[in-house]
Parts: sequence; structure tokens; C-alpha cells
Amino acid sequence: MKTKNKKSVSIIIPCFNEELVIAKTFQAINDELKKNKNPSIDFNFIFVDDGSIDSTVDIIKKFPKADVQLIRLSRNFGHQSAVLAGIDHCPSDAAIIMDADLQDPPSVIKKMIDKYQEGYDVVYAVRKSRRGETYFKKMTAYLFYRCLNFLSDFKIPQDVGDFRLISSNIISEIKKSNEYEPYLRGIISWVGFRQIGVEYERDKRAAGETKYPLKKMLALAISGITSFSAKPLRCVSLLGLITLCLAFLTLVYILYMRFFTNSWLIGWTAIMFSVLFLGSIQLIAIGVIGEYISKIHFQVKNRPNYIKLDDDDIS
Repeated sequence: MKTKNKKSVSIIIPCFNEELVIAKTFQAINDELKKNKNPSIDFNFIFVDDGSIDSTVDIIKKFPKADVQLIRLSRNFGHQSAVLAGIDHCPSDAAIIMDADLQDPPSVIKKMIDKYQEGYDVVYAVRKSRRGETYFKKMTAYLFYRCLNFLSDFKIPQDVGDFRLISSNIISEIKKSNEYEPYLRGIISWVGFRQIGVEYERDKRAAGETKYPLKKMLALAISGITSFSAKPLRCVSLLGLITLCLAFLTLVYILYMRFFTNSWLIGWTAIMFSVLFLGSIQLIAIGVIGEYISKIHFQVKNRPNYIKLDDDDIS
């Protein structure tokens, strides 16, 4: 708990079916905090249970209650919503967001605190390597971050996940936002203030299975791109202009062949190619526009990103 003349830092850990590793994670972080005890910082934990159906909650309830806060969501709302719930209920001067699977090494906490005490508002962890992950996942992650930066109107750090420290300035701005399906990595970068990265080697998962399969990774990628860039819409318009120019050139070619040569043939292949090509462009354009309209559709409903269980429902 926070004492007089000390800064307080909450360690926010979203959890979803982490019974195999959550106790080990809590112990590893505690051991690291004791090993590098900082007399000017008081630490506490915020565990956000994202609708677990195993014994994750029962294990967390056994942790010392003095420095542990448990937030339970009414169902599985997703990782980003769980992190947002932790930030919304953070009472501290700063927060460190970590995964529950020990892929985020507790040893990095000291580096983050050192930079925080130097005056930085955001200290994000940059992955030098990703142990225990497939080549496919590494390659898709590499392409995603570079694609997102290319499309975004501002710089978002590459090879950076949610593992980071954020100050009260950032926490305050996030609490003001009201985005549906927030892409927190982008929001934190967009907010600004003083930000710096520290490198680390991402460990393999200590136990259990990843909670970010390909389907969820693609959904997160689409959310990130549509939240922070209108360039896909501009690309659709540009694509339309390009196809218009191609159609015009094709028309000129057809008229030339008809009136100035003897090679006029009825071309089934050319017709089918034109139909399929233009149809594909139209469907892609409709899909891109539909993603943005879908975002607007859910935003105007103003539904909460998560629903927290009352304390009476937790016991």
C-alpha cells in the first residue's frame, strides 16, 4: 500500500484461465521486487480475471489481500478490455502492465522504474527476441508492426506489446477515452508525453496455451489499423482511380482494334478477366469500408468495453 512521501505503482495482470501459472507469476514478481527493493516505491497488484472458467480466481483469492486487488469481469471480454479495466481501477501513481504467463520477465520491472524516476511517462519493453514462438508468428508480428506504422499517421513503437509502465498522466488520459475495442498500444503512443523503450528478451510461456491464436491476432491487427489510420480508405479511392484509368486504356485499345485493324475478335477471356478483376476490387473496397462502418456502428451504441462484477458477486 502507498505510504507517505512514496510513489505507488500497480502491477496490472489480466488473466484468462491461467491456473497453471498464475501462482508462479505472482511469486516470481514478488521475488524480483524483494531482490531489487526500491525504498521510494510501494507496489501493489491488480489482477483482472477476464471470465476464467478454471480455478484462476480461487488461486488469486489466496494471495495476501493487503496488496492485491481482484477485479472480475462478467464474461470474457478480451485482453485489451481486461487491461483497460485494470487501468480504470488503478489507484496508483503509475502502472505496469504484464501478461500472466511469465513471457514478460519480472527483471525488466527495475529498468522501467529507473526510467520512470528519470521523468518518463511511458516506458515500453522492446522485444529483442521471442523465445518459444513459431517462425510464422514471428514473421506475421514483424509484418504487422511495420504495416501498422506505414498506415498510421503517427509513430507506434515496433516490436512492442502491452508490457510497459505508464504514469498517472497516461492513466488519466486513457480514462477519458471512450473508444469501443480500444487498441491501447496505439492510444498510449498517440497520447504523447515523454516515452522511451527498454530492450528485453521475451521468454517462452511458462505453462498453458497462448490466449492469442491467429484469429485473435488478426482481429487485433484490424482493430489497430482501423483505429489509427484512414489510409486504407484512401487506398480504396486510389485503387478506384487506377482501375478507371485501366478501363479507359482498355476502351481505347478495343476501339483501335475495331476500327484500324483486322484483328477484331470477340474475347471471352478478356471479358471474364475484366469482370473478375473489377468484381474483386469492388468486394475489397466494400470490405474495407465495412470495417470502418462496423467500428462506427458499435461505437454509437456506447456499450461498455467490459462489465465488472460487484464485490458481492465475487465471494
